[in-house]
Amino acid sequence: MYCRKCKSLLQEDSHICPKCGTDNDATMDLSDVVYKLNLKKKKQRPVTVAILFLFLTVGIISLYLIKDSKAILENEKITIPNTTQAIQDIKKLKYEDITLEYPGTFGKTASTIFYKTNANIYINISIIDASEYNNLINGNECLDSLLGNINTKTFAEENSYNHLFMLNNKYYNITVHYPNDDKIYTEAIQLNISKILNSIKEK
Repeated sequence: MYCRKCKSLLQEDSHICPKCGTDNDATMDLSDVVYKLNLKKKKQRPVTVAILFLFLTVGIISLYLIKDSKAILENEKITIPNTTQAIQDIKKLKYEDITLEYPGTFGKTASTIFYKTNANIYINISIIDASEYNNLINGNECLDSLLGNINTKTFAEENSYNHLFMLNNKYYNITVHYPNDDKIYTEAIQLNISKILNSIKEK
């Protein structure tokens, strides 16, 4: 058996410690034990506070990161449509009872939409009388076509093609002029011309 105070080895049947004189048979002094337990609790408290502080800090940082990422995404959502709109820069030509939309690479006069880089590429709109309309249809090999939701008769000539149609008792002739050169009249320009023609709407 060992002395509960100084931990010295006691002789058998001896309860009094020869070294410190503690009576090991006596009732244990609980105040010493309570003191030591309190001391342990006090040592543990700063650790608990530090852990709580760490969790709180991580939580706050996470919230700020989430808010920042949301703000970035919102800015991107706002910026992308504006950029696309600026690139497209869609404009309108209104002529009699119809409208056509065209991109910023094209310009317009009162009845013409032209390609800004090459004035030999353009779309001309005109009102013709009934006899001219019939002469054009009868004098050319016309095919049935559709521009937007308008039925037309179309035929080709050298360096141009036409769309003829009647709307609100008016006869329209839309003529597309282009140079006979694939390097100038590229597929991209042809696609733009097609989009302009198919944007046709009745006012």
